[in-house]
Amino acid sequence: MRRVAPAPPPPRAQALETGAVDQFVRERQAATSRVSSYTVYKLLNEASAAGLGVLLSTPVVYWACGLRRDAGGAAFFFFMLAMWVINLASSCITMFIAASSKSVEVGSSVVPLWHACNFFAAGFLIPPASLPVWWRWFYSVSFAQWGFSALMANQFQGQLYKQCAPLDGGDGFSLQLMLEAVGGTLVTAESIEQGYCRSENGEVALGRTAGPRVPAPCAAGLASSFASACDAPAEICSEYCFPIAGSEALRLFGLQDSDRWYSLAVLSLFVPFFGFLFFLSLKYLKYNGR
Repeated sequence: MRRVAPAPPPPRAQALETGAVDQFVRERQAATSRVSSYTVYKLLNEASAAGLGVLLSTPVVYWACGLRRDAGGAAFFFFMLAMWVINLASSCITMFIAASSKSVEVGSSVVPLWHACNFFAAGFLIPPASLPVWWRWFYSVSFAQWGFSALMANQFQGQLYKQCAPLDGGDGFSLQLMLEAVGGTLVTAESIEQGYCRSENGEVALGRTAGPRVPAPCAAGLASSFASACDAPAEICSEYCFPIAGSEALRLFGLQDSDRWYSLAVLSLFVPFFGFLFFLSLKYLKYNGR
């Protein structure tokens, strides 16, 4: 299962942003710029830059990674929209930190720290249930978490994947090896019951509906040898397959109840919130050292 995570702005971008704020402060002191005009200009500029970056990179990343393909491309366009909002939210946070920092050095130090905290609490490095109690509050206010939730729900919600593992003849049928091959943490008892054997001649059910040639003990992992105990020649089954629900991948990250549009809506609130903080920082914070 593939994950897509947002990336923090590079250090050079942080320094350039702080330098741009310094230039604005000097222009404002010379009465040549207004705070509101500069704020709107920066938001539009960042939105355009983020949009261009998404248009150029997202199609390559999406199709190269083999992400979800559905009729009409709804998942693909949602992915593009989510990536644009993630980038814009990250830019607004960076602008706020730059505007409220006393110098380029301070801003360039705080931004990576802030983004690192967001990523550690986002749920894809450390599961939410494993976060320390004193740190779990940050999970709900992490922009990276809401972006990750939107992308995960877009990819896995309502999906069913067929994961197969090859059978090496009759040298030993092991359910444990099968589970490890197809991703054991995502396989449920229902998946095992719906397991099937796939060969050149087609598919044969191995669960409750198993026929006389391939009885249920094979699906339950009770057979020590596929050829002997399952009473079937090894050549009839070249692969053993499990259907895996996408909801199991979401459950693994504590996102079983997530909704992609709700997550995206919460993420989008970071844009006006930190955009407004950026405006207030420019208007009321004055550092004579700049």
